[in-house]
Amino acid sequence: MSKTMLFYKDLCLEIDILELQIKGVEKEYSNIYNKSLHVKPKGVNAVDYGSERVTGGLVQIPAYDAIGKLDDLIDRLNEMKQELLAKKKLKEEVEEELKKFEGLPYKVNYMRIVEGKKLTEIADELDYSYDYIREVASKNNPLKTHKKVANS
Repeated sequence: MSKTMLFYKDLCLEIDILELQIKGVEKEYSNIYNKSLHVKPKGVNAVDYGSERVTGGLVQIPAYDAIGKLDDLIDRLNEMKQELLAKKKLKEEVEEELKKFEGLPYKVNYMRIVEGKKLTEIADELDYSYDYIREVASKNNPLKTHKKVANS
């Protein structure tokens, strides 16, 4: 059960990361679109090498380069959204399978990890004392990493 729960937690984390990456790509798309295609091109100016230069600001990309970058971003965004849908579907399938496990330790882990409930809520819902549920949860915590030391 612990490997299954760890797999589930990793899957949830991957989904969260993908959603953040999608937001980043969408923001990059918006920046390129608004800063390069929606703005009048700047005129050609001579550079004064005698004056101080400020760096680190956004630079306007030529329109022909911006269009190519936008196409690449759209392709990447579509791939990421497809991957996100596949992972969300897998998450739902794993949750359905986790519901099938029987026994108090499995129920406690499911309610704690999948449903995000606190031990007090689990104890009330399952009609056990908080101390007993805490003991069950601590013995069967799939998120703990135990290292076995080999006897030499």
